[in-house]
Amino acid sequence: MFVKTKTAIIIGGLLLSLSACKQNAEPTAPKTEAEALSRFEAAKQDLAKFRECPQDQILSDVSSYDADWPREYEDQQSWFDANGKREGVVTTASGLQYKINKKSNIKANPPKPTQKVRVNYHGVFIDGKKFDSSYERGQDISFPLNGVIKGWTEGVGLMRPCDAWTFYIPSDLAYGDNGRGSIPPKTPLIFHVQLLGIED
Repeated sequence: MFVKTKTAIIIGGLLLSLSACKQNAEPTAPKTEAEALSRFEAAKQDLAKFRECPQDQILSDVSSYDADWPREYEDQQSWFDANGKREGVVTTASGLQYKINKKSNIKANPPKPTQKVRVNYHGVFIDGKKFDSSYERGQDISFPLNGVIKGWTEGVGLMRPCDAWTFYIPSDLAYGDNGRGSIPPKTPLIFHVQLLGIED
């Protein structure tokens, strides 16, 4: 009984904190453990809404994505130097570059490396040739953020649900000196990505 009562008190306190953040809300403590649990579950569902992109904001194609990057290069460094000078392109300390094509209005925190994310993406080489696309398969993908290439872990880790960005990823943040599958060694990659959701 003590454990149940203590649980109700803790959950009640959390609900008071949540409700105090809402406009015109009058924080009131739940009267029973069942009410506390019910309200806590409802609060969790409200929170989940901030971690999923609504269906009407999910892009069905990539026509709005950036397509004006330089299509040829003599070496990676000179290409990334030139690309980084384009309007809207941001270069991070690691050398990853990104451009925001569609900004989310969801006030969620970006995903942590230990969380699972759901995305749609379209991957191309610098010459514009496609090598992979969830859009063409008609199926988004989910994965642990720390289980993919470094450029994705860093880049998607900056996004919020509904954000649609283009990543320009140096080979050392992609598949490196060995390459993988259809990706040749030492190949920089470009990905158009929309973050659809964040899971624990």
